[in-house]
Amino acid sequence: MKRILHNSDLGFYTQTFFRIHLYKNVTFNHMSEEDYAVLAHEYIHFLQDISTTYGAFMAYSSSEYMRSVASAIRNSEDGIIDVPFTPEIDSSNVYANFHFRKSRICSE
Repeated sequence: MKRILHNSDLGFYTQTFFRIHLYKNVTFNHMSEEDYAVLAHEYIHFLQDISTTYGAFMAYSSSEYMRSVASAIRNSEDGIIDVPFTPEIDSSNVYANFHFRKSRICSE
């Protein structure tokens, strides 16, 4: 699944995987005010991810997607699947959530 990350020249936060990345090689002992501002901004995204129903939904839909990928690999004859993997339309919400996440990631 192609992901367009929210990034700039300063840093980014990867939603539902709790990854904050700053483009500078900094430590807490040697951070400028700009570095602290970028870290605070990305940390707020992290807090939103762990404390809102939207964050819980995104974590749930990501885990369901990964589970469907693992299931597709197990069920394939040779253990190979097409990448990027698109879930099949079925009675589960994995397909719908996949397209919802895809449209949200690309539009933000």
